[in-house]
Amino acid sequence: MRRVLLAGVLLIATGASGPRAQSNSGTEFNPYLLDDSIVVTANGFATPLREIATSVTVITRDQIARSQAVMAVDVLREVPGLDVVRSGGEGQQVSLFLRGTNSYQALVLIDGVEVNDPSSPNNAFNPAHLEAADIERIEVLRGPQSVLYGSDAIGGVIQIFPRRGVGNPGVAATVEGGS
Repeated sequence: MRRVLLAGVLLIATGASGPRAQSNSGTEFNPYLLDDSIVVTANGFATPLREIATSVTVITRDQIARSQAVMAVDVLREVPGLDVVRSGGEGQQVSLFLRGTNSYQALVLIDGVEVNDPSSPNNAFNPAHLEAADIERIEVLRGPQSVLYGSDAIGGVIQIFPRRGVGNPGVAATVEGGS
């Protein structure tokens, strides 16, 4: 009994307090510094893509720039299992259907915040006015993720990470021409 008590006192005195959580050594997690082999949306923290048990598509800033898409819906059209339906021309209602589910069963997050519209009859997000130039990264998680995100994520989750400003404020302009 004396040995157990002595061992306990020594452990406490030397600072051994059992398992410790990982420290981030003063650095904050930044999803903007990830490459396309790391996914955040699947389980809420950075995980290598090869360790995810569900279908995930990661679209990086380089892929968006190479696609020369103007609107985000044009980028999303290339994702397997995601149907983009537009009711009319540019700026009209756009619906996103993941894996054959209804548009209100696809949860859309922008920087981790749910943007599905509770004022619309079906609680679906309308990405018609979201420009591709404003997006840094898109993660599309297909399949039922209701365990993590609730019943709005029956079809899957689309998480959009917007671009962040760097340095001093500046001005950018684009010009288009044609008929």
